[in-house]
Amino acid sequence: MPQPLDPNSIPKFVNQLVKPPVYEPAVIRDSCGCKVESHDYRVTTSQFTQQILPVGFPKTTVWGYGSKVRDPETGEIIPDFRSTPGPTFEARDTFRSM
Repeated sequence: MPQPLDPNSIPKFVNQLVKPPVYEPAVIRDSCGCKVESHDYRVTTSQFTQQILPVGFPKTTVWGYGSKVRDPETGEIIPDFRSTPGPTFEARDTFRSM
């Protein structure tokens, strides 16, 4: 069984915070392909290891969320991304004044 880490040996506030990726929906259109009927999201949960502590310390076993996401910095689509905390949902105002 692994031994617990001494909390005094872990440097604080070392890891850079990053902008989380955004869930990428499947866009469902009507039969003619004109009108968007809905945006469907598939969100998974799973157990995995992630580097939460500073580099040089072991990875932590976590439960987190995943799916197809878009990197907000590069726009790159990542098909099977997993992390904790999980990705975010992006809301857009679709109301247009007449």
